[in-house]
Amino acid sequence: MNKKLAKRNFICISIITAILIALCFVNFLIPATNYRFVGFANAITTDLDISGGYSASYEVVFPEELTNKSEKLEQTARFLTERLRSYGYGSVRVSVSQTNESAILDKLLIEVPKYLYAQNILNAVPTSGGLYIRTTETTTVADTDITGEDIEDIYSTFSQISASEYKWGTTIKFSETGQTKIENLTTSGSGTIYIYAGEELVNSISFSQKITGDSLYTYSTGSSTSQDTANVYAFSLLMANQEINFEMIGDQITTISPILGESSLLLIAVALAIIIALFVLAVVLLFGDFGWIITLSLAIYFALILFFMQAMPIFILSLGGIVGSIFALLLLGANYYVIFGNIKKGYEEGKKIPLAVKAGYNKSILTVVDMNVLAFIFAIIIYFIGSPFTCGFALALSIGSVLNLFASLVLTKWFTKWYLSFNSTKANKLRMKREASINELK
Repeated sequence: MNKKLAKRNFICISIITAILIALCFVNFLIPATNYRFVGFANAITTDLDISGGYSASYEVVFPEELTNKSEKLEQTARFLTERLRSYGYGSVRVSVSQTNESAILDKLLIEVPKYLYAQNILNAVPTSGGLYIRTTETTTVADTDITGEDIEDIYSTFSQISASEYKWGTTIKFSETGQTKIENLTTSGSGTIYIYAGEELVNSISFSQKITGDSLYTYSTGSSTSQDTANVYAFSLLMANQEINFEMIGDQITTISPILGESSLLLIAVALAIIIALFVLAVVLLFGDFGWIITLSLAIYFALILFFMQAMPIFILSLGGIVGSIFALLLLGANYYVIFGNIKKGYEEGKKIPLAVKAGYNKSILTVVDMNVLAFIFAIIIYFIGSPFTCGFALALSIGSVLNLFASLVLTKWFTKWYLSFNSTKANKLRMKREASINELK
């Protein structure tokens, strides 16, 4: 490869790496969509108790005609877990139990992290009475009303409400029957839509034309327009739409003290940064310019591991996950040491730099693959037989071991090949030496 092409490759890969690192942390609204990009790191589901949280217990109120009550409550608990996690409460815990006198599950406990709107979420759980949408301000249920059976989903969304204003609100998505009903309710072309939770008026919306779409956009009046408030409002409508209802026990929310403390995440981040800085310093001192090549591949590895952590639905970053990530990083360091150690050894034996690089990689492949495959197999085994701590450790180690192979055997091989276009003779830049008595191989 000629020097001009190699220089272009390094410039391109450096720009791509900078973009990947930025994507790990940036936060912005995606243009022409209702979605916000929060960065790979922020999107990782965590289970680190660093700020404490809130909890509330609820009594369950079942409809008399409902059968399989315990099964229905467990199903609702799973629904609540999924919905609250979609709001960003990654470490939420929803559990069910039974009273001593009861033969069925009839209690619900929710624990959420100490976020700004966590208490609002817990207070929204007891919203009940059935969800009704009508165009008359009355609590009498009519056949023309849109009920919970006519609604497919309720979720927060970022929508345009005027020519120059966008606002976070809530979208109520209708089934086919619901679409027909909303068209019939608004056939007059103007009026007001009333949203009721049982006999309580939740909101009212003015309309000036017939609604023919499959959804209705609304927002909580008198509140801020943040995504969090929209989530709380959507959640309260969802709870009104549940078949079973809840009543908070004691009418109070309990504060949970943190286990790790507010500064723990910062301390972990600082410790990890120090480890990475020491790692970079070590490889530069040991391998010279090759150390900077290792650093470039390490930056890409860092971005990719954050991407896969947030992309895997089953991955939750816990203390076990942090330990697993550190083990994976140490294993990556061992990979680099084996590869570039063999390259240095080849030069010491008399090989020229390009030949030493080629021989060093060929000699290292089996060792590197063995180490990472064994680590991957070990991670899979402990994932299925271990505790929640070891499951997080196993997932982090398995992701890391796969990416280790890519970073050490693919990326660094590309980069060293490009580098040799600039320097294939100056061994001192690579911290390589040989005895004067050893003749260079032709």
